[in-house]
Amino acid sequence: MANIKGVQKVKLKPAEAPELEFFLMTNPGMASKWRHDRTIPLIDVVENFDIYLYVGTKQPHRPSKSELEKAFGTSEVDTIIKLILEKGEIEGEHHKGNTTNKNHSHWEVNPRNITH
Repeated sequence: MANIKGVQKVKLKPAEAPELEFFLMTNPGMASKWRHDRTIPLIDVVENFDIYLYVGTKQPHRPSKSELEKAFGTSEVDTIIKLILEKGEIEGEHHKGNTTNKNHSHWEVNPRNITH
C-alpha cells in the first residue's frame, strides 16, 4: 500500500510471526498525541476503523475475524487498534536517543494488558 498524503501508518508485527504486519492509518501526528493522552477519542486518531494485514510480499488485505483472533486473542477492533497504537511503529517518526519505537514494532500478544 502506497503512502497516502494526509495519513500516517502505524504498524505492528507479531514476534512469533514477523512475516505478518498489521497496520492501520491514522491522522498525521495523532498516534503520538494519543500515546501521551489516552483520553483522545479513537475517532479523532484513526483515519478509519480498518485494520490491514501484509503477509510476506502479498498485497495488504483486511484480516478475517479468525486471523485477528489468532494474532491478538480477540477480534474486537477497538482493542486491536489500541494495541497497534500503543505498541506499533509510527511511520515517519524518529525519536532522538530512543529506540523503543523500533522495539515496539514486534510484540508478544497479551490483550489483557490493553486499557479499554
